[in-house]
Amino acid sequence: MTHPIYEPIQLTAKSLTKLRGIYASLACTIEIADKRCREDWMKAILEHQSGHTNIATELCETEVSTQDLDKQVHVISYL
Repeated sequence: MTHPIYEPIQLTAKSLTKLRGIYASLACTIEIADKRCREDWMKAILEHQSGHTNIATELCETEVSTQDLDKQVHVISYL
């Protein structure tokens, strides 16, 4: 399941209630120091997203490498 990627500017416009909803929808597990502070919720959401974005990027790079390898094998077997 994919989730929208939130930019910091988008999160600053959200209310505390909306930030809590976003946090829950992302299944975020980062601990929040002060649950009354919007900035803490925004930091947790952004930190959670950055971790998952890096994982997705690594998976895409691995997939591209695998596709390149398949092409090379095909060319070699053709010769």
